[in-house]
Amino acid sequence: YMSAAVLGKPIGNGEAKRLSAILRPFEQAAAYVANNHDALLKAYPEQWIAVSGSKVIATSPSKTGLARKLRNLRVDAGNLEVTFLTDKPQTLIL
Repeated sequence: YMSAAVLGKPIGNGEAKRLSAILRPFEQAAAYVANNHDALLKAYPEQWIAVSGSKVIATSPSKTGLARKLRNLRVDAGNLEVTFLTDKPQTLIL
């Protein structure tokens, strides 16, 4: 029996498997971006990219442009890795 918690509430094995299946496409896309970052940066410098699985499905130099393209493609943005590719130092605010 596998145990997990969502918002502090325990969930059963079936629910954990369902959540894992929901997150799998995003995890695959995120892993693809991480493992291919240098090649993607070379191909799409200073661009926002949306990745599904191991495929770049849309790019744009602006977030709004990328959002527009994704709306036109009618894709589920919840399954995508969306990131900005740059070799310039970035500030992360937590």
